[in-house]
Amino acid sequence: MNTTTLYGRLTADPELQTASNGNEFVRFTLAVDRRIPKKTREEHKDDPKFQKADFLPCVAWKGTAHLLSVHCKKGSPINVKGRLESSTYTNKQGERRYSVEVRVDEVDLLSYANTSRNSAAEKTETTGTSPKDPVFSTIEDEEIPF
Repeated sequence: MNTTTLYGRLTADPELQTASNGNEFVRFTLAVDRRIPKKTREEHKDDPKFQKADFLPCVAWKGTAHLLSVHCKKGSPINVKGRLESSTYTNKQGERRYSVEVRVDEVDLLSYANTSRNSAAEKTETTGTSPKDPVFSTIEDEEIPF
């Protein structure tokens, strides 16, 4: 079975594009941290820039693409679920090339780049008043049904 789940960060702002058949899509690169052996981590513990990552090409279609383009930006942490798709092509020099990308079926947004919560936070900073947010209001123990 060809399935993959990845957690990473976007390397650029996703830009919504339209295919010739009219379907919307987004191509993006996901930076996924690589597990580093303990010995290697200890050798580089004083170097804050030492980090290994894989940069994986991804494509999302239709609603998932729209969601990414509206709510994500460069650096946004996301979790993607999908499958690997390989393809072959011949470049301008006549050489046969192979490529693999992640075909994203589902995405979990772990932070929102463009939401009303951001504009509400900006309003709080500029006016000094805090808008009431029903999602994050205090809930008493007696109100929880379980």
